[in-house]
Amino acid sequence: MDKSDQFSGRNRRRDHRHELDSSFSLQVVLPEDTWEPDWLIGKSINVSPEGMKLFLEKFPTNLFHRLLQRLRQVRVIFESPLSGEEIELAGQLIWVDYHKPAPSEPYGTCYIGIRFGKLESESYRCYEEFVESARTS
Repeated sequence: MDKSDQFSGRNRRRDHRHELDSSFSLQVVLPEDTWEPDWLIGKSINVSPEGMKLFLEKFPTNLFHRLLQRLRQVRVIFESPLSGEEIELAGQLIWVDYHKPAPSEPYGTCYIGIRFGKLESESYRCYEEFVESARTS
């Protein structure tokens, strides 16, 4: 493995990612906040059994600055294209690619990577079926 790949996170995936364009809602969990964080709306770019890459067109600059302190837990909600059921998963934000806006703008675009643990839940089983359908389509 090339040393640059070792530190950039490239080639560390265990599972192939499957392209997918689907809407989702994302909530970044900030334990130090006593209020319920806002939900962000975006699109999935690709999925794998272990996680997904998401794109958010309007990612608040102030939230990005708080993410720099440490990677956070997130909740993702989206509708399964297979069943129409809502899937809600918890995961770990593992990387952020934020594109800073102009100084007067409160939002920038952002790509994020989320890793889900192997959970024994109905939502995770629905997610696995969802990924399998993306793989075979």
